[in-house]
Amino acid sequence: MNSSYITEEPLRGIISIEFASEELQEAVDKKIKNISHTIDLPGFRKGKVPKGIIEKRFGEAIRYETASEKAQDEMQRLYIENNLNSITAPIREEFALGEEGKYEFKYIFPLTPEMKVSIDKDIEVPFYNVEPTDEDVDNASKQILDANGEEVNVEKSEAPGDMFTGKLVELDTEGNPLENGIVKEHAFLAPKYFRNEEQKKAFDGVAVGNVIRFNPYIAFDKMGAILKNTLGIESNEEALEHQGDFEFTVETIRHYEPAKLGEHFYKKYFGEDTGIKDEEAYRKELRARIKKELDNEAKHFFRQHLIELLLEKVGKPEFDRETVKRVIEVNASQDRKDKAPLTDAELNNEVKRFADFLYYRELISGLVDEYKLEISEEKVEEKIEAQIIGEIQRMGYPVNGMEPIIEQLVQQRKEDKDRLYQARNAVAEDEIGAFAFDLVTRKEETITPDEFQKKIDEFQKKQMDKVGVNNVLDEEEDAQSEASENAEA
Repeated sequence: MNSSYITEEPLRGIISIEFASEELQEAVDKKIKNISHTIDLPGFRKGKVPKGIIEKRFGEAIRYETASEKAQDEMQRLYIENNLNSITAPIREEFALGEEGKYEFKYIFPLTPEMKVSIDKDIEVPFYNVEPTDEDVDNASKQILDANGEEVNVEKSEAPGDMFTGKLVELDTEGNPLENGIVKEHAFLAPKYFRNEEQKKAFDGVAVGNVIRFNPYIAFDKMGAILKNTLGIESNEEALEHQGDFEFTVETIRHYEPAKLGEHFYKKYFGEDTGIKDEEAYRKELRARIKKELDNEAKHFFRQHLIELLLEKVGKPEFDRETVKRVIEVNASQDRKDKAPLTDAELNNEVKRFADFLYYRELISGLVDEYKLEISEEKVEEKIEAQIIGEIQRMGYPVNGMEPIIEQLVQQRKEDKDRLYQARNAVAEDEIGAFAFDLVTRKEETITPDEFQKKIDEFQKKQMDKVGVNNVLDEEEDAQSEASENAEA
């Protein structure tokens, strides 16, 4: 057997393997012997088919399989021996039977570009100390109290969001109950979802026992699905036929009452053992929570800036785009079995997207390896749990008592490959950010949450603009390249 490994521009690894058919004979004979015990052909007893018959019927397929296995083993040996780091799995060119019965294989690897960069004081990264305002505490408190309130029966409507039950009766043009018209007992109405403001106003300040005349057809802006449920009719089309007024006699009014501050609420929200006893301590705790979340966001924003600066510093090293394009094209054809193949423009766009992902991936993994940062499964799980708790708290709900649900959500997300990958990346970015925090030059500034949000919006707009500019430049480059190729042709 002869095998070799070479590289060619741009960053393409090639493994070539050649061996004579005689080198396969021992392995082929062994395979034939193994299958002879199980093969079943007409005219022969099972396991008694002569070797010559098997060779004639299946010999070519067996030699193909054996040659592929032999080449695969040798390719893997050379891959490990040369310490290769490829972007994708290898592309195997179809084998050929050469002169004098020699098998020839070729494997092509798009090699990973080197993206080494140092973290030092030459890198200037903005860092914002974000201080919550009294208004932020007020808004957080309102969200928490709203989320932890309860519905109560009231005698008179107190807010636009109140919900009503009552008797719904269809009227004729004279305002009398329509003969054979719709009558629905215990109908449910939520005027806040009406699409017509005049119809909403008809329910302002009403009390139990009041009779309101309104038009559901107008109130719901001719939306058959909602009318069907409101009127208790089987089809949207039939519901849309009822375009006149209805009479609604109010039986109950349900009003949502936000939670009220006090010892009962503090224990419910913070736990029975809470030391919070009054509004001052409650607001202090809210401010501390908001500050903690803002600090986490500030660190995340610091990491975003840092990684962006490192990506700019390392540049965009070239790699074997043609081989990557072939891999993407093959994968796309498998995923789009019933669709047309990717166009050249779509394929080029996929390669560019992959390049951005590649540069990010290699930068992050390179930094983790170079600085020996730890990305443990324990840290990944803690990251997922922290994300879930943050989501719950942002909605205003208490975390106290939800530990079993949180644990269940953590396990679900760990089983989701995409979420798990994102969590690992987030941990890697955390570790890089923490490691670099005191090594780079930080440009610190104390700002309000509103000012901080503007900084984030500006950064994201800059990123989007950069993507847009790059796309335009890439399109111009593609057009110029195509024009050049046409001219040469």
